[in-house]
Amino acid sequence: MSVKFKVSGPFEIPYRGAGQGHAKHIDPSHGRAFWEEDASEFAMKQGCYVFALRTGGGYYIPWYVGKTKNILKGECFTTHKLGHYNRVVFDMRGTPVLFFVTRSDGKKNIPKDMLKQVEIFLIQAAKLKNDDLVNTQHTKNIPTWSIAGVVRSGQGESSKLSDIFRYMLNLWHT
Repeated sequence: MSVKFKVSGPFEIPYRGAGQGHAKHIDPSHGRAFWEEDASEFAMKQGCYVFALRTGGGYYIPWYVGKTKNILKGECFTTHKLGHYNRVVFDMRGTPVLFFVTRSDGKKNIPKDMLKQVEIFLIQAAKLKNDDLVNTQHTKNIPTWSIAGVVRSGQGESSKLSDIFRYMLNLWHT
């Protein structure tokens, strides 16, 4: 079975700013408000999510990757997840956001093993971007190799040959 996924977001997470004796944080009421606003169409879907901070210049730093057991609304703002988010929000500057990775065909269910593969891929990609990623599972044995201009390479390493090679292997958009 082949499933195509799409990315949606970033969706800003409401939060309380620092001041008046309070630290900057996200609480359960912010999670409820989040689902009532822009992200309501994703509440009942399965998929993966990435908690990130948007910093100056529209730059995003991933901090946590998760997947649903059932629906996004039931996973993204649990007490456990809020603990992760709030450690990041308290210590770092930026606006908290969520990205979603869901089925592009609109269907809800995703095979468990496939969802796990997507989650592992996203965790490993996020860990390569941010060594301080909050996730601990699936952060070991991250590939340390790259192919210049093809896989896990830096900006500016692309060449005409690497473009041909990526296109040949259908890695064009990786």
